[in-house]
Amino acid sequence: MVSRRLGFHLYHHLLRGKRAGFTLLEVLVSLIIASIVVSGLLYLVVELLQINRREEALTETQTNMQRAMTYITRDAQEAVFVYSTPTTVTSQLDDLPAGEPILAFWRLEPLDSDDYAGIGDCSTAFSGTEEEECNTLKVRHSTYNLVVYLQQDNAASDIWQGPSRIIRYELPKYADVSNLTTRDGYADPTTEHPTQSGETNSFSNWTADNSVNTDGFSAVLVDYVDLATATPPSDLANCPSSAYERIPSTPADGNSFFVCVRGTDPDAEDAIDRLNQDLIVYLRGNATTGRPGLINTYSEEGRLPTLQAQILIRGILNKQPNTN
Repeated sequence: MVSRRLGFHLYHHLLRGKRAGFTLLEVLVSLIIASIVVSGLLYLVVELLQINRREEALTETQTNMQRAMTYITRDAQEAVFVYSTPTTVTSQLDDLPAGEPILAFWRLEPLDSDDYAGIGDCSTAFSGTEEEECNTLKVRHSTYNLVVYLQQDNAASDIWQGPSRIIRYELPKYADVSNLTTRDGYADPTTEHPTQSGETNSFSNWTADNSVNTDGFSAVLVDYVDLATATPPSDLANCPSSAYERIPSTPADGNSFFVCVRGTDPDAEDAIDRLNQDLIVYLRGNATTGRPGLINTYSEEGRLPTLQAQILIRGILNKQPNTN
């Protein structure tokens, strides 16, 4: 009888021991193992999200570079003359934004008939040279506008992001087409200079109307452009041949946005008669700074491939009449 009771108590004691659960040591070991596994999984998830966001930033920046390149290409295709030395004209523009002038050209700006619909009959509205200008405008339906592209470094206080940005400046002919009011500082490159009697302006030797300050307008085309002094790929540091002039002239002065312009000197060794002037534009973005948690400082990691576009413009170098 005693042995039965003893066996019964031992059985219940063992049963209560099994129901008591894990020991403290077992729980701690389990927690450590679980935390290691969960931490590894969380790190993997965070890293994947970070990579995804970084790729999205790089893709977005490259898309913006492609859009900017498309805009510059279409803009320059309407050019009739491109300067191989932009400072020839930029030094005369009083309201030009700060930055490095990269590309300067004259382009044909088409005018819609609605722009000058209020003029009416030219002989009634104007007289003398203005009447002649009015008649020419109605036949040509376009004006010559001066366009300049600049590269400007971004500062910490700027609203623009990335290492630098591209600015487009334009000096149009008219402030008000309806009454032929010319913009301050503008001088038509195909007619007599407004303040220099007897002097005819030209594209290559254009002189602004320096009786007043120029009154153009500017806008930022794109930011997140790579640093101008960044080292480019070796095969993209210079122009493809000596027939082109590089702007800026040396790679050390500009590498992320530069152009190669076919020379405009008719006496140059590589000059070709009746050849449409062309240029090659290079543009490279860098998705650095301005994106917290992604690529916070300038680095090679954010540098993008260099875009390149060769543009054939309207202008023809050394055009001569065909005498045959």
